[in-house]
Formats: sequence, C-alpha cells, structure tokens
Amino acid sequence: MAIHCIGATPQPRFIFVTRVADAGEPFEELRLRFGRLDSSSFPNITFFKKGNKVSGTRTSFSDHDCGFALAIEALGDQWCLLITRNLFMGMERYDDFAEHLPISTKVLAERLQRLVAHGLVSAAHSPKDRRGKIYQLTSKGRELQPFVGYLTQWGDKWVPKKGGRRTKFFDLKTGDPVVFGPINARTGRAITCANVGTRTGPGGSKVRASLEAIVARRNGEKATS
Repeated sequence: MAIHCIGATPQPRFIFVTRVADAGEPFEELRLRFGRLDSSSFPNITFFKKGNKVSGTRTSFSDHDCGFALAIEALGDQWCLLITRNLFMGMERYDDFAEHLPISTKVLAERLQRLVAHGLVSAAHSPKDRRGKIYQLTSKGRELQPFVGYLTQWGDKWVPKKGGRRTKFFDLKTGDPVVFGPINARTGRAITCANVGTRTGPGGSKVRASLEAIVARRNGEKATS
C-alpha cells in the first residue's frame, strides 16, 4: 500500500491511497498519521479511496455505459485473457490451468469464477471425478475466438520472434492457414482507421455523448487554429 499526500502535513489538501489490499487497511494507517479521518476534523482534505479516478486503481467498469468498457469488465485482467486463450486451446481442468500459468491458486480460482459469473465460461463437475470441475467456453465466450486469434497474430507481428510466428492457425477441414483480419463481415471490405467512423447507437450512452463532445470540441479548436 502507498499513501500519497498533496500539500504540506499535517493539513495536506489531498490524500489518496493506491495498492489497497483490504478495505479499511489504508484508513487504519492514515489514522496513525493524521488522527481522526472525517470532514469535521479535516475540512480541507479530500480523501480518494481505492477505485477512485485519481488513484488510477478503479476496480469495476460495470457502471461505465460503453460497450468497450463493459467488455473489459467481463474479460477482467490479463489472467482472464490467458485463461480464455487456454480454453480455446482445449484446456478444461483447474489443475491444468494451475500447472501451465504462473498464477497463484487463489487468483486462478477468482478469475475462473469471474469468467463463469459473466457467462463466458461454464463449470460442471467432472463425470470421472466429482471433486473436479470441467471448464468450457459458452456460446458467449466462443464469440471471442476472432478477437483472441487476431490479438495473437497481432502480437506475433509486432513483437516478433526470429524463428517466426509462435502460433499457426489452420482450417480443421482443409488444413489451410487461417488469418484473422479486420474485414467487414457485411461488405467484405477491409476495416481501417481511415474508412471507419462511429456514431451513437439507438441505445444511447452518456459516456459516448461525452466522448463525442470532447472530440468535437478538440476538432473545432484544430480547425480554427
């Protein structure tokens, strides 16, 4: 845990906490340093706890009304992505994930539960061993295959290895190579930053409207400069 103060002690203007392990932990330490922590005793101090925008440790995007942000919320962190990759490779057992990934058993269990909770993965007891579970991608999770494949090939392209690509994708029927590419499924045209725009959809979104307003304002400044 790290405690950051802006302004001179004992009356700093701001205090914010990063790398909080347990709720309440930072305030115990802050009490030792600054005494009581309430607005009556420290009227000029603003406290930023874990998850606040200032500390940069936001833990959930569930209230961020944006498809991209909500996808991040469902996918979680890099461990969830690596577990998803392994699921696409055919891995199903907890012990196998634990053997392959450099991850603690506690974190692994938490990430699997997260993927199950978001409907990306199903968990069922193994018919051969009721103590174990079989983890498999749901239809929702399987829709991530183009994303996982494209991200893998993007990594091989931009973080190359001298011997060549680390992973080869192929068609199970023909054996032909599979290249995950940015192609518009409706038109067959290539998708590039130069030929694709975005606008607010029928569902609307305050987050989206705010983003558009900021970009439009900045573009207006560029046009007049």
